[in-house]
Amino acid sequence: MPARTFALVVAMSLSPIAAQSPSPPPAPPQPPASSAAAGTPAPAASAVAIDPAGLPGTRMLGGGGKLPPRVYEHFLQLAGGPEQARIVLIPTASASVDDEAGRQKVLQRWQQEHPGYQFEVLHTRDRATADDEAFTAPLRRATGVWLGGGVQKKLADAYLGTRVERELQALLARGGVVGGTSAGTAIQTRTMIQEGKEDPVVATGFDCVPFAISDQHFLKRQR
Repeated sequence: MPARTFALVVAMSLSPIAAQSPSPPPAPPQPPASSAAAGTPAPAASAVAIDPAGLPGTRMLGGGGKLPPRVYEHFLQLAGGPEQARIVLIPTASASVDDEAGRQKVLQRWQQEHPGYQFEVLHTRDRATADDEAFTAPLRRATGVWLGGGVQKKLADAYLGTRVERELQALLARGGVVGGTSAGTAIQTRTMIQEGKEDPVVATGFDCVPFAISDQHFLKRQR
C-alpha cells in the first residue's frame, strides 16, 4: 500500500464547555529572566483563565501538508464570505517571501483559488516594523488572518510581543478567525513546539489557543 499523508484540521471557538473543568490547567511556563535579558521578546499578556462565558473568535489549526480545499472555503466563510471577508495573509514562516516575487506568488495563489475575496499580504522580519501602527493597520480591518507554513521560529522572531501579536488577539476578541497550517498552527499556542523529534525543543508562541499545546507533522516527526 502506498504511503499516504494525512492532515488534521481543527476549527474551534472556545465555548463555555471549555471552562467547566473542575480545575483549569496551570498557566504555561514563561521564559526565564535570563532569556529576557538576552533579548528574548516578551510575549503579549496570556489569559489567566478561560472566561466561563467562553472566548470570542474562531481558531483553525491545520496539521500541515496539502489541506483539502474545503478547509480554506470554511475559513473564508467564517471570516464573512465574499461580501464581508477581509483576509490578511501572513507568510512570514517561509523564507521564500522575503522578496516581492515570493509575496506576489502567495497573494496570486489565494486570489486565483478564491476569486471574489479581498486579500492582503503582511510580512516583515523587522520587529520595529512589526510594532508600527501603520504596518499593522490591515490587521485592524481584517475579519480573518491566515498564518502560512514554514518555520514557526520565524513567526515568533518577527512578531512575538509586538503589535502584530496584539492585533491578532484583538481580531479574535471582536469575533474574527485566525487560521494556519504547519508553522501557522504551532505558533498559535503560548507553549510552542519549535522543532525536534523524540526530544522536542519548546519555545514561546502566541496565545491564540490558551492552556494548550498544538503540534503538527507529528506522525512524520514521531513526536
